[in-house]
Amino acid sequence: MTDTFKLDDKEYKISELSERSQKIVSELNAIEKQLREKIEVMSIFNKAKKAYISELKSEILSQKGGFEIE
Repeated sequence: MTDTFKLDDKEYKISELSERSQKIVSELNAIEKQLREKIEVMSIFNKAKKAYISELKSEILSQKGGFEIE
């Protein structure tokens, strides 16, 4: 965790916050980490989806043409 964080364009030192505020900052950091992880997973799923679509197009075209593309 960093020593400071920014809120509404103002920088705060975490060590100078109340215990409750420090806990909230910690929870926010945990949520941000989870969001980044989910975005990475979505990116992987989108790449896989595009690959499946491409494979499906190739399969359909090979059936129409009477030959298989592998």
